Amino acid sequence: MLCARIEGLWHFYDTNGKEMFEANTVRATLPQGWVNGCVSVLQVTNAMPDSSQSIVPVFSRVLLDTKGKVVFEPKVTVPYRIITPVDAAGYALLTNMETGEFMLCDKTGEVVDFPSNATNINYKKEGLIEFVAKEDSVNEDVSPFKTLYDMKQKKALFRGKWEFLGDFHNGIAFINDTLHRLGAINRKGEILVPTRYKCPLDDEYMFMTEIETEYFILMDSSDEYVIFNKNGKQLGDKSFAQQPVISSNFISVWDDEKEWYIIDNKGNIVAPHLWKNNQNTEGFNALGIAAISQDELYAIINPKGEQIVGFDKGYKYALTSPSSIFLSKDEEEWDVFNAKGKIIRSISAVSMLPFGNNHYTQFSLQEQNGLMSDDGKVVIPLGNYAFSTICDDFFETKETVGDNIIYQYWNPLGKMVLKNPIQDMGADWIIPVQPEAKCYVPF
Repeated sequence: MLCARIEGLWHFYDTNGKEMFEANTVRATLPQGWVNGCVSVLQVTNAMPDSSQSIVPVFSRVLLDTKGKVVFEPKVTVPYRIITPVDAAGYALLTNMETGEFMLCDKTGEVVDFPSNATNINYKKEGLIEFVAKEDSVNEDVSPFKTLYDMKQKKALFRGKWEFLGDFHNGIAFINDTLHRLGAINRKGEILVPTRYKCPLDDEYMFMTEIETEYFILMDSSDEYVIFNKNGKQLGDKSFAQQPVISSNFISVWDDEKEWYIIDNKGNIVAPHLWKNNQNTEGFNALGIAAISQDELYAIINPKGEQIVGFDKGYKYALTSPSSIFLSKDEEEWDVFNAKGKIIRSISAVSMLPFGNNHYTQFSLQEQNGLMSDDGKVVIPLGNYAFSTICDDFFETKETVGDNIIYQYWNPLGKMVLKNPIQDMGADWIIPVQPEAKCYVPF
């Protein structure tokens, strides 16, 4: 979805450039992200006369569906901001803009009271809150006990000491104890992975926020990597000196003999000792194929470790995307391979980079820009337009005309749905509104 502000009002457009609805919003306010089929806007709800009998508009932050209908409006009397829209548990998290305190509303907009003894409240999604009870916060020199509380069931799930608790996904969450050791816990407070591991990434907070994948990796006390499934069960009984590559239904691991092999989702070896001294960082894509390197040459293997494109083809460069693999001998002529090792398209390009949630590949040739779909079936020539960003539903390009930068928006089929908003419709601002307001910046 795209939205353009015209004379103070936000207009919303679908991927074909058709206007979906107009939201009566205040000029200085940006719509927030499009989440769970709703977009958050600041809307005029009514108008009231002030002391001079002038009409003063009253604004409130509401959620709109794709037809512009208000589907959620908090019933509060203080200025607020919607932090997270109504989630699967039926709650929306707000913040009081005067005090900074959190508020929780149900899907009807009614404010839900937190437990009366709760302090230092954190909302953990799925109707769960984390808090320090007043009776547990008496000694500031000692790390307090914390409580995980289910707002829907109105009961405490468990109480304990921890530094940070991530959001639950499939009933499991990361937990960081007071000594900054990592583990995993379920909603009953049962420890699934003991808190004796370390974070494998520099950004511990981002890593711990939510277990989103089928597998996750932690580091043990010897700085080796251990693999767990989403239920907290360790895959096999080995740890690995080099970080495993998790992709699709297969995991590439590096053993003590400096050789790669593949294990399945139970830790069983599928294809042992595939290749030596390979610095493979891409792993298997969604098709179950992987590019491997040896002696500065690339080949493609299937999950059984069989070469479906051999080293003897002379490819020196490789790019892996979810639905294909690109190989090149000179970084100018690229062949696009499918799951059977067949060339589905060849393309000449000076530079090429897979990026974006739609998995399109940017390429340029003789100063002409273009995009190619991940499966190689759709090629979109964009001419002299320079890339800006790719979001879930739109490509954004830009060009410089005099002192102005003009933006264009394209749908995934290569149709320009909105061009120069300044010339075409008098808009003073245009933005993509994406799920959770996420965009992917290629450079």
